[in-house]
Amino acid sequence: ATWFVPVSGLTGENLLDRKDPNLSSWYKDATLIQRIDQFQPGVRAFDKPTRICIADVYKDVGQSMGVTIGGKLETGIVSKGDKLLLMPLKEICAVKLIKSQGETKEYAVAGDSLDIVLMNIELSQLSIGNVLCDPEHPIPVVKRFKARIITFKLPVPLIRGHRLTLFAHNSRDLAKIKRLLSIIDKDGKVERSKPRTIGDKVKADIEIELEQPMCLEVFSNFRQLGRFMLRDRGQTIAAGMVTEILKLDTRM
Repeated sequence: ATWFVPVSGLTGENLLDRKDPNLSSWYKDATLIQRIDQFQPGVRAFDKPTRICIADVYKDVGQSMGVTIGGKLETGIVSKGDKLLLMPLKEICAVKLIKSQGETKEYAVAGDSLDIVLMNIELSQLSIGNVLCDPEHPIPVVKRFKARIITFKLPVPLIRGHRLTLFAHNSRDLAKIKRLLSIIDKDGKVERSKPRTIGDKVKADIEIELEQPMCLEVFSNFRQLGRFMLRDRGQTIAAGMVTEILKLDTRM
């Protein structure tokens, strides 16, 4: 839902209360603070397998043991002493220490931004864009997938073989449009199959092949790890979501 709340930045009218009769004569609804208090908290996916997207890798000054990573716990729960699987390298490491918002914690839940000290792993093995996950439920390392995209302003129409840069969570890689599958109408139905090109402001289903395998999930299962952006010639040209994984990294 979208709400309209008139507020005066000069006098503060309708922030906490409403006193001006000129406003009260036509606006009878909530103040800004009252409306904010009605917001529902977001649902944290702590019931899904652990996924931590690495955004930073470093060693603190004086840190003699372990390596520190910074990132966001997208799904699941992580606790001190847990064993985690580093993907795509498929290396097992252990959680020695968890910090969130400057405080040491025994555990963290989905949605938390955190720093974790890891043991049994070398600094050289960690990279931004790697994903730490539950060893029993590893994240797929994807080479090719189907996606539904929405295009923005395009420098040139998209065609089969078009090379782009794909950004997903903290990863980026070169990608190629393998196939143009269909144009989708406003009702979500196929308007045209196997189009030759895709133009501006169009919803379409395509097949994408990555130059290097990337940790991705199907959007319907893990929203945070199943969405991406496409860039070409220095500008963002499309946003999309993974609808089906077609090919995994054969080295895994």
